[in-house]
Order: sequence, then C-alpha cells, then structure tokens
Amino acid sequence: MFSLWQLLRLLKSKNVKRFLISILAIGIFTPTWQSGEESFIAPAILVGAFDFLDGLDRGLAAGLNEALKSLLPMALLIFISTGIFIGLKIIQTQKEKSDQPKSE
Repeated sequence: MFSLWQLLRLLKSKNVKRFLISILAIGIFTPTWQSGEESFIAPAILVGAFDFLDGLDRGLAAGLNEALKSLLPMALLIFISTGIFIGLKIIQTQKEKSDQPKSE
C-alpha cells in the first residue's frame, strides 16, 4: 500500500487517489476463512498466493475458490467506497457553487 501511495502522489486528483487506495485496501484486507489442519482467518490475497505455491493445478483452483468466496464482500466494499467517492464529489461541487459570488 505504501508503494502504491507513493506512485499515486503523481496524480493531481485527490479523489482519484483516495478511490484507488480504497480499492487496493479492500483487495488486500478482505478476509477469508482458511480451513485445514488449523483453521484461521487471513487476507484472501495471501490465502490465494500460498495455495498457488502448493502447485499450479491444485493451488490455482483453491486460490480461485477462495477469491470467489470473498468476491461478495469485496464488491460490497467497492460499492460503498464508490458511494463515498461520489458523495464527496457532490459535496465539493455544492461547496464550490456556494462559494461563488452571486451576480445580479
């Protein structure tokens, strides 16, 4: 996240930066349930990565399975962050309209 944040400093729009960082955070921190010898909750991206290391055929299928399980929460969080992004843009536009002097 820190690396992407540094790359996004080059963008001028604060809202686009916030949106991209929120999408990355959602992708990284969406948890999934890992079962096996020991059961635990871990970020879905890490579970998929470690399952991929088990072997291309078995690990990829398990990684895709975990990714699909966590697709709904990810989609929900992306939807919420998009709503916040749009809401901030509307508030910013309204504030700019109210700050303009009224001509008669």
